[in-house]
Amino acid sequence: MSNITEPPSPPPIYPISTETLFSDNPSRDKRNKEGLVFKHFSKKGFRGIGVENQPIYDLFFHLGFEKFLLKPNWKKWDKNKTIRDYPHLIEHLDYPFDDEKYPHIKTHRKRVDKQFCNVPLEWMYSDECIYLNGKSLLFGEGVYYQMFKEEIDDFIDNELPNRDIPLMMKENYDKVKVMREKYKTLFIWGGMEGDTETLEIIYNNLPLKLVQFIMKKQFENFYRYRSGFMDCWMWNKKDKHLKLVEVKGIREDILPHQHEWLTIFYDYGVDVSVLRIKFQK
Repeated sequence: MSNITEPPSPPPIYPISTETLFSDNPSRDKRNKEGLVFKHFSKKGFRGIGVENQPIYDLFFHLGFEKFLLKPNWKKWDKNKTIRDYPHLIEHLDYPFDDEKYPHIKTHRKRVDKQFCNVPLEWMYSDECIYLNGKSLLFGEGVYYQMFKEEIDDFIDNELPNRDIPLMMKENYDKVKVMREKYKTLFIWGGMEGDTETLEIIYNNLPLKLVQFIMKKQFENFYRYRSGFMDCWMWNKKDKHLKLVEVKGIREDILPHQHEWLTIFYDYGVDVSVLRIKFQK
């Protein structure tokens, strides 16, 4: 994925349409456009199965969890050294960082280096660190992935396609429950409660190559690639059809990161589109 900083260009290749919805209170309903879209498509046999980024969080979580807490091979890594001794671990973070509190820090790479340059690798993977919240693990920044890239990529490319996905999700869900009892603040962004039927629907109806691409991007830099997914995830059970819709107002911009994911999903053949909503009394 490129570093888009301007509105979509070239023009979007995914469908963009406009729908007029009648409302007795447009001001109220403009704050609930997604709910109205779910209702609109329910008349066509679709039911909502997810909203915005959460389906991706949970899919990533329950497909990849067994690779979330790997331990380094200390014959390969010096446990007393830090990320500053292994600069390749943060090379992928060399993109702009903008925070008024830290005007002197210009890139995410510099931020991570400055904040964690004195943290020994052994501490990063210690039980004490993980118990506190695992921030020093640098999972969200993708430093963790750089340390285990070969193993994680092999899992995504070669193991995942041959796994019993329902069983795997159930096993990972059970592991998550055990983890939550011990580490209450670790990976709090994902791990849905209840059954995994919805995730199975999404997994089975997205191209495998797309799922693999998404998982690698989440591992590579979760904080950077975790957002921008479609507002409404819908499933038509009768037609066995997955439909994803990004909902916008008439003059609302399609944000750069949304444009990227919309384009990627469309390129993989997913039924994805942008629906602009116009209200009328």
